[in-house]
Amino acid sequence: IALVCSGGGYRAMFATCGTMQGAYETRVWDALSYVVGLSGSTWAIAPYMVGNVSVSEFVQKAIDNGSKSFKEFYNNMKNARELLREQLLQRLSFQQTLSLIDLYGFMLAQALLRGPVKGSDDMASSHQVTLVNQQNAVADGSDPFPIYTAVVGQTGSVEQRTAYSWLFFTPYEVGSQEYGGYVPSWAFGRTYNQ
Repeated sequence: IALVCSGGGYRAMFATCGTMQGAYETRVWDALSYVVGLSGSTWAIAPYMVGNVSVSEFVQKAIDNGSKSFKEFYNNMKNARELLREQLLQRLSFQQTLSLIDLYGFMLAQALLRGPVKGSDDMASSHQVTLVNQQNAVADGSDPFPIYTAVVGQTGSVEQRTAYSWLFFTPYEVGSQEYGGYVPSWAFGRTYNQ
């Protein structure tokens, strides 16, 4: 049995939180083998997986965090510029591309991962949430196994933009059949030579 959640930013995040709460209260959560998310729904699923709190506690904290503005979080964050600089330099050192999406992702992580993630009251620890961290959460089978998805859109003409490649992320591996393989989650982002 799988719970499959949609994308759509904050709307999807809050819808997923409500669905998680309903599944938990009706005891369907205990029967789930998988929980699958795309985009906004992953903003609810991933922090829960490392939160070490009940679904009800997580949902309440996510609602509290989600109702605050990014500006409020940014103004309250200690050493935000230094951490952002470190994260961007790390991306550059791995020769990864940078965009405004990186800044948005940084702010989003700070907004959504503070509090629901155990020990994440400070910015640095909330930024350390990774797929590998989720292995402990799923090891005993008490929570459904998370599968995250993403699409890579094609650029170019309108005809080419309808082609998408699906990527799959779990606590153990990342990859795609379209790209011909998977790598361990701890190795995601590394460069491989043939």
